[in-house]
Formats: sequence, structure tokens, C-alpha cells
Amino acid sequence: MPMSIGALTNLRRINLYNNQLHGSIPSTIGQLEQLSWLSLADNSLTADLDDLTPLGNLVGLLLSGNAISGSIPTTIRELFSLQTLQLGHNNFTGSIPASISSLQSLTYLS
Repeated sequence: MPMSIGALTNLRRINLYNNQLHGSIPSTIGQLEQLSWLSLADNSLTADLDDLTPLGNLVGLLLSGNAISGSIPTTIRELFSLQTLQLGHNNFTGSIPASISSLQSLTYLS
């Protein structure tokens, strides 16, 4: 994904799952304040999940089946509109942060 994706400020949905994408999810994706759905599952992507925390309108975040490593950040709580969160089949270490309990709209977690 190009860094210039952050310029698409009216973008509301990204569905690019299962496309053999590789590389890093660009940090500029955090500039897409209108984005409500981000589906990049089943690719070979890496990411710094802290870059996604400005996405307060995000209802669905589907990143399962990638190459994301490290720990799930406590800042995940800032995605307060999340209803669906899929992070399975990555390379996370550590435990699920307690801050995930702040996601009062969350109905699906995998």
C-alpha cells in the first residue's frame, strides 16, 4: 500500500483481504479519519498498530493472517467504536492488554 493512501480523506472502507500484499501498512492510514472498516486479512503485512489509534470511527479491524509481530498495544482502547476485531494468526507476543475491556462496542474478537 502506498504512503499516499493517507490523502484519501473521504475513504470509508478498505477491503483488500487475501491479495498477497506484503510490506508494512503505511502509517498515513491513521489520517483516514472517516474510515469505518479496514480489512487487510490474509496477506503478508506488518504493522505498527499504534498508527491505527487515530481511527476513532473504525467499526471493523480485520488484520488476521498477516505477519504482524510484537505486542498488542494498550492504545487499542482508543479505537472506541470497534465492534469487530480480528488479530488471529499473526506473530503477537505477550498477552491481550487489559485496556481491551474499554472497547464497550466490541461484539466479535478473534
